[in-house]
Amino acid sequence: MKKLLVTCFLFITMLSYSANIKLERIGIINLKKVVEVCFQGKSPAVKQLMEEKDKFQKDLDAIKIKIQAQQDLLENETDENKKKVAEKKVKELREQYTNFYRKKMAELERKENTIQAPLYEEIYDIVRRIAEMEGFSIILKDNADNLFYFNTESDITDKVIEYFNRNP
Repeated sequence: MKKLLVTCFLFITMLSYSANIKLERIGIINLKKVVEVCFQGKSPAVKQLMEEKDKFQKDLDAIKIKIQAQQDLLENETDENKKKVAEKKVKELREQYTNFYRKKMAELERKENTIQAPLYEEIYDIVRRIAEMEGFSIILKDNADNLFYFNTESDITDKVIEYFNRNP
């Protein structure tokens, strides 16, 4: 009888405790995708930034090709003097790659932050509306550094894009 009373007491306690627990609904958004899809055609600044990013990647790829070509020469070279020259060239190209990457990335990030600040205000308003309508308590940015896993049903990116497309 005591076991039954204790079990009932524990069950009732757990029920009352679980009734007080509020489960938060968390959503995810890929802001980069929203900006690229919704504002690239509307904002010349966003379009220009995207073109600069593409050119930057092409320039990086060109340097990588030069590095690989020098490494291939280095591997096939038998003359020690020519080998040292090729090693020096590989080192210079790697430094060029690193310096170019750091400088250009900082520049692109500054431009991106300047351009996106007003866009984020507009996006925030839409995200807030969707979150309120669908019962989300928290919306996180989809960012590989911050999220280990999330269910794709939590992703509201396409809903935000759809909203922008319906309301130009």
